Formats: sequence, C-alpha cells, structure tokens
Amino acid sequence: MEVRDLRRMTVDAYVALDRSSEERWEYAGGEAWASAGASPEHGVVVRNVLVALVNALRDRPCLALPDGQKITTPRTRAYHYPDASVVCGPRFAEALSS
Repeated sequence: MEVRDLRRMTVDAYVALDRSSEERWEYAGGEAWASAGASPEHGVVVRNVLVALVNALRDRPCLALPDGQKITTPRTRAYHYPDASVVCGPRFAEALSS
C-alpha cells in the first residue's frame, strides 16, 4: 500500500510549494502529495506507451511528451505530472518541424 504525505492547502500554496521543491507535487481536491518514484518495469511500460503515441500521432500536428510536463485540469483545478501527455494544434507546428 502506498503511503502519501497529504497536505491540505489552497491552489496558490500548492503552486508555491511545487515551484520551490525539488520533488514533484501533485494537487487535487485541496490536497497536495509528492509524486512517488517509479520501478524499472514502470519505466518500460511508459516508454512503450510513448513510442505507441509517437507512432499513432505521425503526420498530425501533435506532440507526445514524456513525464515532467505538469498539466492542469481547469474545471477541477487539479495539477498532475502524468507519465506521458499529448498536445495538439498549430502552436506546436514549429516544434514538430525541428
């Protein structure tokens, strides 16, 4: 069972914590927690998902990005560091051509 260091705080307090910490913190429902490390097996799964996303998005104006990209869900005001994410649109055309 995973034990998390949950901290109740506002969104502003979370943003300040995440920016000032060497750890990655995620946030949802007024609670923040430090992201856990991953096993080598998890790393293999993430790599395979990323390769599949890159292949599926070929010839589309989309980028598959590895972990490290914080995303937010505006409706719920949640913040996460997913293992992979996809961004699409003309804004990313320059990155796709390089």
